[in-house]
Amino acid sequence: MSYKRTKEEPRMVRQNEICVSEHQLFTAGLFGCSAVAFTDGKKNFLAHVDGQTRSADIVRAISNNFNVPELVQDWKFTIIMWRNASMANTEPTRIIEDALRTLGLSFKLIDMSRMDEIGPMTEVGVDITGTFCEQPSIQLPIQSPMKAPEIPSSRGLLPEVPLVIGSRINPDLSELCHLFARHLGLPESELPPDPRRDVEAIAEWNAWLQKYFLRPAGKDHQDIATVPRHPLHDQMFPIFERLGLVRAVYPTEQTFDVVAIFGGTPVDTRERMYHLIQLLRSGVIRANEIIYINGRRPLHELELASHGLDTPNVDTPSQPNWIPPRAIPAFQHEMAALIWDQLVDVRTEFYGKFKILTIDPPFGKIRATTEDTIAALLAQHPGMRSCLFISNAPYRPYQHETVRNVFDQLQVEGVRFETSSNQLTRPLTTAPFLDTLARRAFTIDAIEQRHSLKEGMKYN
Repeated sequence: MSYKRTKEEPRMVRQNEICVSEHQLFTAGLFGCSAVAFTDGKKNFLAHVDGQTRSADIVRAISNNFNVPELVQDWKFTIIMWRNASMANTEPTRIIEDALRTLGLSFKLIDMSRMDEIGPMTEVGVDITGTFCEQPSIQLPIQSPMKAPEIPSSRGLLPEVPLVIGSRINPDLSELCHLFARHLGLPESELPPDPRRDVEAIAEWNAWLQKYFLRPAGKDHQDIATVPRHPLHDQMFPIFERLGLVRAVYPTEQTFDVVAIFGGTPVDTRERMYHLIQLLRSGVIRANEIIYINGRRPLHELELASHGLDTPNVDTPSQPNWIPPRAIPAFQHEMAALIWDQLVDVRTEFYGKFKILTIDPPFGKIRATTEDTIAALLAQHPGMRSCLFISNAPYRPYQHETVRNVFDQLQVEGVRFETSSNQLTRPLTTAPFLDTLARRAFTIDAIEQRHSLKEGMKYN
C-alpha cells in the first residue's frame, strides 16, 4: 500500500488508502475499518485502515511528510483515531496503534458506536473546525490546527521520561544542573560527572540534588510558591518540559477498581479533581471507587487565602448555582470534600463514589507522608487489582515514582497502577520544579539502594 499526496479539494480517502493533502479530506463507510487523522496546520493526514493496511506504510507516510519530533512534543497536534467498536475492526485499530506508538505519538480514540452515548464530539475534547460525524460515515475537514484537547485517548500515553537513561543520567537533568551550578559560581568539580548506572553514581547525583534543589526542611509546597523565579527560569523551562514536568499524562487502560487522588493544597486538589472529572465525563475511564488520600493537617494561611471556593475559575469551573460556604474549613480533608461538591454535579453517577481517606500523623512525624497514604490505601483494599493515581503537573513524575517505591517496598504484586495528570496551565516559580526533581531522584535512589542490598544478600 502507498500513500498519496494530492491537491484535490475536497478529497475522498477510500478504504485501505492513506492521503496527505493541503485541502479537506474525508472518508465514509467505516463499518469494519478504522480511520486516523490529524493536521499540522499546513498539511492534513487521513488514513482509512482495514486489515490489509500495513503499520509500516502509516509510519512511512507520517515520517516522510511531517516533523515527527514536533508532533510528539507540541500538544497542538493531536492524532484522532476512529473505530466502530460494534464491528469486528480490532485489527485495523491495532495496526494504527502500532504505527503511532512506533513514532511515539499520542492520540485520542473515539468509538463511533458510542457517539450518541457520549454526546457531541466537542464534549470529549475534539475541536476541529467544521467537523461533521455520523454513524457509520465520517467527514474530516481538518483545515486548521487542532486545539489541544482536554481529554486525549486513554491509550495515548507518552513514554515515561526517565531520570536515568541506559547507563547515564538523563542529559537534560545534567544540563539543568550545570546551568544552575554555573549561575551559582560553583566549580564544575562540585557537580558529579555523568555517572554509570550503578547505585553509587545515582546516590552521588541524589546527594547533589538534595543539597541544591530540595526545598528547605520544614517548608511545604505553599511556602515555596511565592519564592521569586530563578534568574534563569526562562532558560530552565524548556528543560523542565523535556523532563516531563509540564505535559499531561493520560491512562492507558479504561477500567480501574480504585481511582486515588493525591492530597494537596486547595489549588492542587482542584486541578487533580477536575482532571479526573474530565476523564470520567468523557468516558475515557471508569472506576468503582474514587478516594482522596491525604494526611490530616491544618491548612496553611496562604492556602486559606487562595482556596478558590468563592472565585470563578475558567480552568476548573464550579457547578452552576454552587454557593460557597460561609465558613472556610480549617483542614485539608474538609476542604477536599467542599471542592468535590463545587466541581461535581450530584446527578452524575460517579458523584456518590467519592470517599476521603485521611491518615493521622504516624508516631514521630508531624503528618502522614505520601508514602503513608499509599500504604494505607493498599491496607484498606487488599483485593484491589488496578488503581489509577491522580496527580497534577509538575508533581506527577515524582508521585508516580513514589507509588512505585511503596509497591516495591511492600512487595505488592498483581496490582496494575498508573498515574495521570493534567497539563500545566498556571505559572509557577522555579522552586517547585527543582524540588520535585530532587524528590524524584531521592525516591529512585531508595529503590536502587534496596535492590542493590537484595542483590548483595543473594550472593553472600
